[in-house]
Amino acid sequence: QSSMGWQTREFQNIASSAGIYILFGYVEVAEGNFYNSCALVGPDGSVHNFRKRNLWSSDFFWATASTDEQGEIAVTPLGRIGALICRDVQNRDRRSAGGVGQPYYTRGSVDIVCVPANWSTAAEFPHHEWVELAEEVRATVVVANRCPALEDPHVGGSCIISPTLEVIVGDQHTACIVGAFL
Repeated sequence: QSSMGWQTREFQNIASSAGIYILFGYVEVAEGNFYNSCALVGPDGSVHNFRKRNLWSSDFFWATASTDEQGEIAVTPLGRIGALICRDVQNRDRRSAGGVGQPYYTRGSVDIVCVPANWSTAAEFPHHEWVELAEEVRATVVVANRCPALEDPHVGGSCIISPTLEVIVGDQHTACIVGAFL
């Protein structure tokens, strides 16, 4: 779908009627390309789109990497919200032929970073990359990660990490909704 496709419109209706913000992942079709994207919709009907920059595994078979020069920032009554999709957290800098570039989000540029992910955290929870992100940008990091299926040997887990590196809430082993008043 496009960034303003049927799914976005449906989430806009839900956000509007419930007075909430919703971030969801989807396959975006734009300029003849497919993107691994997520969108943040607000109760006021606003839509902010984010595209994955650092493809991983099966992404290479279907998705185009975003070439956006800086991370989108949604300015909302909740604060400034950014998003990094899955592997973008591991590669938080804009890459160039010469190596590491400037970070997509810098200290103080955002208040919240949303991370929709499909990440195995078998070795550690929360994953150190998520904690490092919260420390680098001094923002709340909200991770919506996969949870394990019954036969899945990998472990997922969602959590919220504060700018002071406190894990506010998290669950590594079950399908759940994590939430907190920030």
